[in-house]
Amino acid sequence: MNARHPLSYITADPVVGATDFDDDREAEQDAHEAMLAEAEQQTPLIVLAQLQALKQPGDWLRPSISAGALSSPDEILCDAIQHDDASRDAYAELMTSPAAQRLRQSMAEWFGRKHAMAIYTERAAAG
Repeated sequence: MNARHPLSYITADPVVGATDFDDDREAEQDAHEAMLAEAEQQTPLIVLAQLQALKQPGDWLRPSISAGALSSPDEILCDAIQHDDASRDAYAELMTSPAAQRLRQSMAEWFGRKHAMAIYTERAAAG
């Protein structure tokens, strides 16, 4: 970024000074847009490499991926399935596959115990 103050562009001809300032701002904007495009292309690859490097189940819950602040992979998953259709579709496909049976079972056991009476009485009233 150009650290010069806009007043440094004042010349004997104010039109020339303003044009120089506008040209520099435009160049800075173009450079920023180019860097943003590069970042948008490269960062998914960086994050994927970080996710693929997870070796232990506990790593999934440990804040380890930085985007200004550390996030855990499970936090990223929750955010992605709330806001991104492709992630939500991939998650739904995974969760309906045989590979997720153990997870579905543990989820059912935990949620069933947590809400035992509510679920049981609703079911009894309905049937």
